[in-house]
Amino acid sequence: MSSSGSDDDCPDYALIFIVRNGETIKLKEFNSKKKCTKQFKKLRNKGAAVVMLKEGHINHKRVAGEKKKVTFLVGTAFGRGWCDFGPLDEDGSDYQIFRDDDEDDVGDDDSDDDGEEDDDNWHIIKITRSGTGIRDDEEKKKKRAQKKQRRNENRGLMSILVKGGRIRDYTNPEGDSEKEAQLSFLIGTAYGRGICEDLGPLEDDGPLAILENYDSD
Repeated sequence: MSSSGSDDDCPDYALIFIVRNGETIKLKEFNSKKKCTKQFKKLRNKGAAVVMLKEGHINHKRVAGEKKKVTFLVGTAFGRGWCDFGPLDEDGSDYQIFRDDDEDDVGDDDSDDDGEEDDDNWHIIKITRSGTGIRDDEEKKKKRAQKKQRRNENRGLMSILVKGGRIRDYTNPEGDSEKEAQLSFLIGTAYGRGICEDLGPLEDDGPLAILENYDSD
């Protein structure tokens, strides 16, 4: 999968940050780098998780906040075609979650046809085994989708199972901060693409709650 944003949808200069007041993610566009940088520093000094975008790219010097919050922001922006992976696949970055281990992703070949087909597909979204990106598998049957999700969990791969706009299951990161960041990125990507409407474990009452309340003004 390409990690580039869509040039047609990318704002020239913008900030993305997490809010609690009903929007979850806020994108604020600017007509100049100077104004955008000034607002970035203001939010950063308030302790907000914030990422600055420039024409579909992220400057690693303009990223601030807790890792799992930043990866959610980048995932959402990536899912909406606003940016690339930025610091998430930069060697040495504090926010890196993609690490190439030269292992090819293994395809899932299920010949089991048990179970009824649903009206809309199940999505199994995971970090690839090669560690270089994400993969979205779709299944019409619940049993096959659940089987793939369990397989990902057994392999130690961060993965979410989504159906009807809701996260139905996810791999438990078990306190591993990098896996929490990977999971946050996956949920952000699914949210950005409109595949899921809730944030699962990232919601206020979830074990990995990330929502904040920062005013951009």
